[in-house]
Formats: sequence, structure tokens, C-alpha cells
Amino acid sequence: MIDNARVCVSDAVTNVVRHARVPVLAVEVTVGAEHVVVAVRDDDLRRLPWPRRPRADEEGGRGLMLVRRLSHASGVTWVWDGLDLVGKQVWFELREGVALSA
Repeated sequence: MIDNARVCVSDAVTNVVRHARVPVLAVEVTVGAEHVVVAVRDDDLRRLPWPRRPRADEEGGRGLMLVRRLSHASGVTWVWDGLDLVGKQVWFELREGVALSA
């Protein structure tokens, strides 16, 4: 699970740095008895993360596909402060038994 967490966190944070280009991001980790949920949050409301199918010769574009493949569940949710929309977060849940595969 640790290897999958490293890959997923790295990809989610890299996407924020590369695409949202915000000065601050937050990583929240919730540990349960049989799972871990990680959320990477930013406050850029203009750019939504979306998985795509990159061409074979492209260097990037596989991050969200990897997160989906390595996690038990994943998604994107809006972050609200009362009635104000203040950000978004990419989250994923990791469980034992979901292994890194090619």
C-alpha cells in the first residue's frame, strides 16, 4: 500500500503544481483500520482534473489513470466554505490487496 500511496500522492500533487499553478495546496490523510484516504486540495476553480488517453509518444497524461488503477476508489469533489465554493480536491482510497500492476 505504501508504494501505491507514493505513486498516487506524487501524481495528484504534480497535477496541481503543473496545471492549477496555485501558490498553496493541501494534502489530507485519513487512516482507518483497513484503508487510507488521501485528498489533495487546491483553490483553482477554473481547471478541473480529468483523465485523458495520451498518445503512446506523450511523456505525461497518465497520472489520473494511474490513481484510478492503483486505488480502491477515487474521485474529485468540490470544497465549500458555507455557501461559498472555495476549491476542489482529488481524493483516493487505498486498501490492502490492491497492488501496483503494469
